Amino acid sequence: MENKFKMILTVLQILFDREELWETNVPMKTAVTELDKGKGKAEKLIQKQEMLKKPSGDAKLNQKKLVADLLLPIIGAIFAWAADTTNEELKQKFSLSKKNLLKGREIVVVERLLGILDMITPYAGSLIPYGITEETITEGHSAIILFKSMLPNSREKQKVLKTVTGQLDDEIDSCMVILEERIDKMMLNYKISQLDFYTEYMNARIIGGWDKNEEEGEKTKG
Repeated sequence: MENKFKMILTVLQILFDREELWETNVPMKTAVTELDKGKGKAEKLIQKQEMLKKPSGDAKLNQKKLVADLLLPIIGAIFAWAADTTNEELKQKFSLSKKNLLKGREIVVVERLLGILDMITPYAGSLIPYGITEETITEGHSAIILFKSMLPNSREKQKVLKTVTGQLDDEIDSCMVILEERIDKMMLNYKISQLDFYTEYMNARIIGGWDKNEEEGEKTKG
């Protein structure tokens, strides 16, 4: 997977360096855009992997800050909704500052945040007009679980690491499908008209095995 990811980075660099050759080709542009997005998702998953394998003090602090940054808008939205609906009890529950959220030991902070999200979940539908979606809440929950996994002796660590690794494998596989079934085939258009571009691309793609597969296919046909 590491080699494939490096190959994807190299291929994208080659494509963007010669963008003027394909920018008017709509199917090619669409495929390259999707590949670039997949690369971005893979990069984030790789960062998560590294944080889980060797969580430094700075990484934990950054994740803790991220968790707060993700949860505070959700808490603000439910407070505003409670104010609009004159729900004083709910306003009291969610009258929370960043300091309130993050005080205490790390594991205490984690359990507090998960408890807050549990309380918010039943009101998720009411928060949509306030800019909070189900995806927003899910992102916050995932960030908390990742933070918990970075703590010493966390039981979550191996489980989350396995999940992240599986997601990374799936993302790389999706990128490979874009390359093999779309971009590789469309690059054949440049084999005669832009041989240097085609050759540079194919040299980068050999790691992914497409050229080898094509040759094997020709042998089988023969």
